[in-house]
Amino acid sequence: MITTGESFQGQGLLDWLTQTKAQYDAAGKTLMVNIQLGVYDSSYLNTYQPDPALRSKYLNRIAIFIVPYAAPQAAPQGVHPNIAPPPPPPGGGTGYDLGGIYP
Repeated sequence: MITTGESFQGQGLLDWLTQTKAQYDAAGKTLMVNIQLGVYDSSYLNTYQPDPALRSKYLNRIAIFIVPYAAPQAAPQGVHPNIAPPPPPPGGGTGYDLGGIYP
């Protein structure tokens, strides 16, 4: 099965974005989001879906996720070929799943 469209409760998404932004702000990071396709694998479903029947139904289903990440830090002006990648985002958050299973 593939998710071709999604309806979701807007307040839930807004609450998740607000909470996630607060975590990034507290860590001194700038919140960015990436919308990407993903697949429900058994690891994800065993973690976030308590109903065994729904785990079976959703296994290997393609879904849409909003994935938070920290914006890269601005590089100093000039030529800097060996700039280190930005640090990983702060822990504690998860992506917002538009396929119907909310972590």
